[in-house]
Amino acid sequence: MKRLPQVTLESEFTIYDFDYIDDDEYLLAWTTTPWTLPANTAAAVNPSEEYSLIEHDDKKFYVATEALERVMQDEKHQPLEYKVLKTVSGEDLVGRKYEPLFINHGPEAHRVLAADFVTTADGTGIVHQAPAYGEDDYEISKKHGVPIVSLVDGDGNYTEGPWEGENIWEVNKTIAKTLLADGRALKIEYVRHEYPH
Repeated sequence: MKRLPQVTLESEFTIYDFDYIDDDEYLLAWTTTPWTLPANTAAAVNPSEEYSLIEHDDKKFYVATEALERVMQDEKHQPLEYKVLKTVSGEDLVGRKYEPLFINHGPEAHRVLAADFVTTADGTGIVHQAPAYGEDDYEISKKHGVPIVSLVDGDGNYTEGPWEGENIWEVNKTIAKTLLADGRALKIEYVRHEYPH
């Protein structure tokens, strides 16, 4: 078993909803595979969990309440300042629409889905969905009519988008750093994942 370094990224998706006027709220979604973000077509929450809308550095975003203490730490594991503005159930977030980070994949994409498999044990309690690259993502997206988009060929190179022609493993960290530099990510953490070889 080979241990490969991976990037954990907590990225911000702008929420928008035609019935919702205030457009300055975000979902703080979590992924260990930033290379899949250009193919993002949904975000998943656990409908039974409680989520807090918090304010940090003049940004408002949703995080699972149980995950707040762990998530709201800097890279040195020191607490970040934030204020809880309100709490809602995951069910209240289901159906909301958000602006994509990179590519708009159509009117059925970029919505919040209910998923019982989302936990607060890791990450933010909000999980980015790229259904072409994950079994759980695929099943829930298919169930809800969310598009299944693959932007990667058999050699692991992007076929379109900002990194067209580049290999996913060569730009994985670049994607995370781009989002952080653009103010679209809260933080990047580096973890190691084991992959069979």
